Parts: sequence; structure tokens; C-alpha cells
Amino acid sequence: MRDEFVSRAAYAIRSPVNIILGYSELIAQRLLALGDDSQQPYIDGIRRSGRQILSAISRILDYASIEQGTLRISPERIHLAGLLEKLAQDYRVLAVSKKLGLICEIEEPGAGVECDSYCLTAALSNLIDNAIKFTHRGGVVVKLHRDGQGLLCVEVRDTGVGFDPRALERGAQAGANPGYQQSGLGLILTRKYLELIGASMAIASSPGKGSAFTVTFPARLEVRWQPSCHNGEPVSPHEAAAPAAPANAHAARPVVLVVEDQADQALFMRTLLQRSFDVVVAADAAEALHRLTAMRESPALIVMDIGLGGGEDGLTLTRRIRADRRWRQVPIVVTSAHAFEHDRERALEAGCSAYLTKPIDRGELIATIGRLTK
Repeated sequence: MRDEFVSRAAYAIRSPVNIILGYSELIAQRLLALGDDSQQPYIDGIRRSGRQILSAISRILDYASIEQGTLRISPERIHLAGLLEKLAQDYRVLAVSKKLGLICEIEEPGAGVECDSYCLTAALSNLIDNAIKFTHRGGVVVKLHRDGQGLLCVEVRDTGVGFDPRALERGAQAGANPGYQQSGLGLILTRKYLELIGASMAIASSPGKGSAFTVTFPARLEVRWQPSCHNGEPVSPHEAAAPAAPANAHAARPVVLVVEDQADQALFMRTLLQRSFDVVVAADAAEALHRLTAMRESPALIVMDIGLGGGEDGLTLTRRIRADRRWRQVPIVVTSAHAFEHDRERALEAGCSAYLTKPIDRGELIATIGRLTK
């Protein structure tokens, strides 16, 4: 019951946030094209606030999964230096906006670890994000080195407000200023991520004097990174190529069927895809089947929301589509605000080709469509 409640709560929040962030990106692009940067601070504020909401929801979902023992762990080789440099690059914009320095010091460029990529990336991201958030003068240092026993370590050190580490055990981060008090869920979750992969975290902090978080990897997790290995290399979905144009420039544009019962979400998907595709929208399963039957040729792709109205959800509709030989090979990309691993597994078992969690990352969506429509 708790699992279902958390999933439904996440869905109720993620769906509108998906539209807010999606349109803010499109507005920003339009203003950039017009050469107008006067509204940029407001758009940046929308993005930051939206991402904070999503971060909180993701943490709650992860915490629930860990407590229930359902968070899947998949060890792989990870290049630590590459991951830290990527994270530092991602967070540098936020640091600069606060006039802070963000330094990445790599003393072990060839070091790697074998563990779950998601847990490790989430843990380190939480530490860097917290360090920047609670630092107002000075800066943040991210350092990859070895300790006195020769064990591989990642240290995140800041000159921020600091806190009493004992408060973490009580589930509260108490800064020197009461205005900085917060739940501390990020740090609690970070420790759980690290426990899952077999690493540990030490904390040194005091109010007003900054903080240092040191993640230590036991020798059994360490591997020597080989440049030819790409499994652990952090790759942003924005680096993926957009869908290629049709070989025949005069050919009709490919058709994408969007099955979405929320009008705002359907309009956003149309706006997002109409530059490259002819977009056909259906509000429920019955209309989707009618649209499919009326097409002369099968669509290039179907984008399917799981939570459809009309008595038939997206997974049931997917099974019906897969049972018809006319559309059996059409790629189906499911979009959903349900973010548990078992939600993804159910979608793939029903016949979906890919599963994207709302709010949908524009780069990831484009890359997924490009891969499935080759």
C-alpha cells in the first residue's frame, strides 16, 4: 500500500512539472532565437525550482525502494576520474551563478571501481549539490585520492555554513542559521546508496566552518580503468544525435502517434515533435485504435502515456497493438510519471520498446526516437 501511495503521489507531481519544465525550455529557445535575454533569470528560476521538486520526488522514491529492498543493483566498471569531471562540469554553472569556485582535483586518473553506476552517481551528485547549496563564500573542492591506508577516496569539501554531524543521525541537518535547517534526506539517502555498493562515508563538519565528506571504496571494489571500456563512461542524453532526416528529401514526413489523455501534455508533445514528424494525437485507447486503422501506413513510432482515461490504460492498449500483425513492429515509447523499477519492467513485458519517466528530458526523448526509427 505504501509503494502504491508513493507511486501515485509521484505521478500527481511529475506530470504537471513535466509541462512546466518542457515549456520553459521551449520559451527559452524562442527568446534566444529572438536575441532577447532579458527574461533569462526568470526562466532559470523556473528550471531550478522544477528540478528541486523532481529531486525531492526522486529521493523519496529511491528511499522507498531501498527500504523495501526493490532497488536493483547492477555492478559495472566506472571510470572515477571521468565521472567526477563530468559531475564537476554539470555543477559548475550552478557554482558560478553563486560566485563560487568549483575545483576538481584528480590524483588517481587511472582509478576505477566496479559498482552500481546509478547509486554511485546519485551519491556523489547529492554531495556536490549540497556543498554548493550551503556555501555562500569561497568554494567547493572535489578530490580523488588515496588515504593513508592506500584506499581510493573521493572527498567533497566546502567552505559553507556547516552543521552538526550528530543531527544527521536524527534525520535533520541543522546549519548555523536556522534558515538552513532541512530534512537531511539527501545525506541520509547518500549513505544508503553507498552502503548498497559497499562504500562508506565519513563526515567532518561544524557550524560556520564548512564540511568535508569522504567516500572510501574498499579494495575489493577497485579496478584499473581501461580506456577501451565504455560501460561506465558517463554520457549525457543531450550528446546523442537527433533523428536523421529521411533519405528522400521529397518523401512524406514520418508520422508519430501520441496517445495522451491530458490536453496540456498532448499539446506539449506535439510542440516538441512537430519539427521532425507529422504528429497525430489520440486521447484514449479507442481513439488510438481508430487513428491507427485509418492510416495508410503504420506510424514510425507511438508515444504512449500509461495513465489513460476511458477505462483502458496504456499497457493494455500496448498489448492489443502488439497482438495485431499490422502494428507488431511499430516502436512504442512509454512515458509515465511512475518511476519504480517494477513499473518499467511491466511496460517492457507488455511490449514497449522504451520507458521514459516524466518529466521527459528532451534530449533523451529525441535520442530514443532516433534510435528506434533508424
